[in-house]
Amino acid sequence: MNAQFLRTAVAGALLLVSVPALAANEPIFMPAQACQGERQVDRNVLLYNSKSVANEGTATITLTCPFKLPQAQLSNISLIGVEAWDRNATSDVRCSVHVVNSNGDVLVGSQGGTFGVDQVGPKQFFLTAPAGVDPSIAGMSLICGIPPMDAGSRSGLLAYHFNAQLN
Repeated sequence: MNAQFLRTAVAGALLLVSVPALAANEPIFMPAQACQGERQVDRNVLLYNSKSVANEGTATITLTCPFKLPQAQLSNISLIGVEAWDRNATSDVRCSVHVVNSNGDVLVGSQGGTFGVDQVGPKQFFLTAPAGVDPSIAGMSLICGIPPMDAGSRSGLLAYHFNAQLN
């Protein structure tokens, strides 16, 4: 009886391992460490740590954050969440989604941001990808403006996340 149960359990486990994963709307989290400054001067004032990237400079910098998915799956992304903190009293963290289509045209999705100083913890806001994006898009990026330090406090990004239909 125990030998039969063991053979059945092993056969079931092998079957589960051999079945390909079903397509699902999977949440994908990208750390802000994947983001890069657009210009050398931006890269010189970025502070990267194990959880975030922050602006230590005296001017707003622009970060480009990639969506690391196979090209065919980029068109399945519609809603993008951004987690950021804003410690600047006069400027906000502002982001938008940019898509380069197969013709080389840049399409811009919705824009969003922190809208006010955040003293407690990170704020989350949501963006949408540009409408009508075809499956042959060449690339997708999150572009964010990060305000400068204010009274010794840094603003920055923690992460961005999205759901994608994975095949």
